Amino acid sequence: MEETAKPAKTGWFDTPGTKGLAFALGCYTLLFIIQLIAYFGTHVLVLLAQSFETLSDVLISSALIMVTVFASRPADEEHLFGHERAQNVAAIVAATILISFFSVESIRRGIEGLIHQSTQQHHTGVALAVTLAGMLIVAIPILVIGREKSGTPTVRAQMVSLARDEMAYALVLVAILLTIKDVTWADPVGSIIIGVFIAFAAIYLFRENYAFLIGKAPDVETMERLIEAAGSAPGVSGVHDIAAEYLGPSKIHVDMHITVEPHMTIEDANEIVTEVRSRLQAVTGTDVAGIHVDPAAPEE
Repeated sequence: MEETAKPAKTGWFDTPGTKGLAFALGCYTLLFIIQLIAYFGTHVLVLLAQSFETLSDVLISSALIMVTVFASRPADEEHLFGHERAQNVAAIVAATILISFFSVESIRRGIEGLIHQSTQQHHTGVALAVTLAGMLIVAIPILVIGREKSGTPTVRAQMVSLARDEMAYALVLVAILLTIKDVTWADPVGSIIIGVFIAFAAIYLFRENYAFLIGKAPDVETMERLIEAAGSAPGVSGVHDIAAEYLGPSKIHVDMHITVEPHMTIEDANEIVTEVRSRLQAVTGTDVAGIHVDPAAPEE
């Protein structure tokens, strides 16, 4: 008897984009441990603010990995359009955590530090070394993700997060250098700036993903591409009453009417609908589309 070959099992690590995300998560975790230990050894506020930001990155990276895998699952009976919106839900949850805890706590500690400025000499050399190490560690996953060349929305979100971190470290570096020059307000002000930085990033994240959850429509250029794709199918003489919304960061659900020759058979109309769906898929990222066939008005 011939043995039927079984399809190879694929793990979550085989999902496009997850390798770079996993590498970023490992770097963030390592950096968070270093920053937290350094803070308790030096009591430099910007290090605590950095650790809050890095912990938020750990949570966000973990969520991005989970939803990247979850969103790749095919449609089922309970989710007829797939699972891509899980990415948007996770991003909103992450943004809420960022605003409600990490941002508020960084700002609160910074204000407290301004009110009770200490003349105690901190171990700023350690803080400087940890910050420079952080800039280096964050730069590594940027290179890894760049080499992976994955264009998934979650990977793009991770790259934005990494770039934001590099900018934050540059601000922290300035605050530490001012502290070394005995500018006592630099440390708490640096903590406040990082807190505000986290808040703005969280608000941006919330706004971008909230739009997808309430049914964000594609831009004019994308709508024109949809009309052009449908209209290019043989047998289609017109496209009208088109409506579309994002199912997730990379998938669009479209509903449209196409005009065909009158007195066409049902079989011929079905062939045209199949061809239209095939051409739309290059733009929508999914083969799910509502295509309504209307006969053209007879010529007088």
